[in-house]
Amino acid sequence: MPSVDRAVLRGVSLRIGIADSPPFTMVQNVTDDNGQTTLQYTGYAIDLYQLVKNQLGFNATLLLKPPDQSYTDFVLSVNYGY
Repeated sequence: MPSVDRAVLRGVSLRIGIADSPPFTMVQNVTDDNGQTTLQYTGYAIDLYQLVKNQLGFNATLLLKPPDQSYTDFVLSVNYGY
């Protein structure tokens, strides 16, 4: 019988806000062989995120906090998806 004491997140899509805060979250630009540049996230928080994501099976979009945005505004933007 499945556990009833927690939400089932398998297949659920989440928005997760992160901030560049070494060593918990570190952000760097990575360029592939085709010249495409993407952001790569590493650090303790990212390792934990990957572990939980793999165990619970949810899908997530990581949203990086801009350096000039307040935490309050960032939380609101993650919540409302803008």
